Amino acid sequence: MMEGKLRAAIIGAGGVARSQHAPGLARLAGVEIAAVCDIDEGRARDLASQCGARAYTDYQRMLAEVRPDIVHVCTPEAFHYEPVMASLEAGAHVFCEKVMAESLAKARTMVQKALESGRILAVDYNYRFFPVFRKLKELIAEGALGRIAFFNVYAHSYCMHHAIDLIRYLGGEIVEVAAMHTRWDRPEGALPLPVGDLVYTPTRNEGVVLRLENGAVATLSGSLYMDLNETMIQMECVGEKGRALIDQIHIRDISGRLRLFPEGKEIPLVTPEEQAKGFSLAFERSIEAFVESVRANRAPSPSGIDGLRAVEVEEAIVRSQRERRFIALPRTAASALAFSKLPLEEALERIARLGFPYVDLAVHEGWAHLNPSEVAQDVGGTLRRVRAALARTGVVPVSLNVGLGTSDPDEEERRLVAVAKLARELGVRTLTLPTARKGTPVEQEVRRLQRLTQALKPHDVQLTIETHIGQVTEDPGAAAQIARSVPGLGLTLDPSHYYAGPAQGSGLEEVLPFVSHVHLRDAGSGWEEIQLPVGRGRVEFARLFELLKRHGYTGDFVAEYIDSIGEVQPAPEMLAIQSLVHAHWP
Repeated sequence: MMEGKLRAAIIGAGGVARSQHAPGLARLAGVEIAAVCDIDEGRARDLASQCGARAYTDYQRMLAEVRPDIVHVCTPEAFHYEPVMASLEAGAHVFCEKVMAESLAKARTMVQKALESGRILAVDYNYRFFPVFRKLKELIAEGALGRIAFFNVYAHSYCMHHAIDLIRYLGGEIVEVAAMHTRWDRPEGALPLPVGDLVYTPTRNEGVVLRLENGAVATLSGSLYMDLNETMIQMECVGEKGRALIDQIHIRDISGRLRLFPEGKEIPLVTPEEQAKGFSLAFERSIEAFVESVRANRAPSPSGIDGLRAVEVEEAIVRSQRERRFIALPRTAASALAFSKLPLEEALERIARLGFPYVDLAVHEGWAHLNPSEVAQDVGGTLRRVRAALARTGVVPVSLNVGLGTSDPDEEERRLVAVAKLARELGVRTLTLPTARKGTPVEQEVRRLQRLTQALKPHDVQLTIETHIGQVTEDPGAAAQIARSVPGLGLTLDPSHYYAGPAQGSGLEEVLPFVSHVHLRDAGSGWEEIQLPVGRGRVEFARLFELLKRHGYTGDFVAEYIDSIGEVQPAPEMLAIQSLVHAHWP
């Protein structure tokens, strides 16, 4: 917890800093604007004098002399990276304007630096704070629209990047992108300077189709030709119980209108005083939320990881246009089992310090880090504990690795449903279970998994089973047969077990059509070599990635090194796996 007055600095004293960031900070009790920096000395002095702050033209000098607690980076889009990295290095928490970086590599480095330093990095996708979108988020969360089928979004070019973030915020993770865009006689687009290779603000047009992790689909279209005085952004959200329509958002009034169909009921959202603030309302709320996250030492929303995912979508849009194909957007997570001997909170801190934005959480009875039996006794208490640990570190869970610890059918089902409820509240939709021991009849295992999959249907999560030595799935043929026989079941492929086990590297193509999750590590030719340093084993990673691409894989990857197996140090090997994925995928 940070108490007392927070000392703030602003880097970049242009229009958005003068009109929004400086006033947004100045209105907050307990925040002092201590410094303003801009390469234009006159502009820096003008804003600094308005704020009662010191003016600088060199942000490195400003950071060294002022030592601010928080820094707002308001430079042009192509110049975010260096001041963000310098501010994090100086020990400040950072609020960065969007888009966070002009390249995917820089965005990843910024997130990694924030995680390593234990500082908060937030990205100002402030449309999340428009009253209409906050209300739609509530309606979706409480199930008022039922299971979501699709989003249609129509936006001015200046709002397209916000629309990408809103689709993720409202609908969940984006896993696949198909896009087309055309430019006109201004190749740099709508901005005076290009933003790397990203489209960011399309000129003539852009059309995008996005598939979400939960199976919903979103379409997004926009153009610079649109009139901001008439429409900035409008959105339609269709679910099994009804439809929500958001419109009448324009440059002079961002309050908008939200109607629910089939009744056509309009939901009141703002007071006249709030409506009169216009854009300032969203900026005030986003800045206040950032300051609150700093004081409480919790991950902000939107976070640096949210900003990274937006850049990943932007980059995928460009690649989809160039390569004329769908582009998958998987995440690379660290396995929490790399630190199974530590409490959950310490394990997540280690993962954050490694710079992993994502984690595969362990819920293993009697081993790590959460016991399913205890989850079943108190889902709410477990949820509060996990959320607190995640908030302190900023990492995001992508999946749960589960060991139920019972063979009693009723208790097994009770624990699994409780874990599914936990997963759903955490925004996780992939649960990985072990299968029965080798020698168990396949038909018997099919019946068990059919029962468990049926029990999970109301909870909107996917059950997967891991390929593993000593279990039914050590035989690729049996794994494929089970997946074919159990509707909705997926496979979590851990190829190390197929290289070190009886399959000895064969059978991958047999299971690939059913793979929805992947664990990665290197391995030798036997159980004693199930976990080797990357490059010292037999796993053919390049071939594996090519096979996964050929089969249209869109899931996530987990660096699966476990601290209780052998003498391999998990941390450097997980980073090596992360580098492999970045090099060979998508």
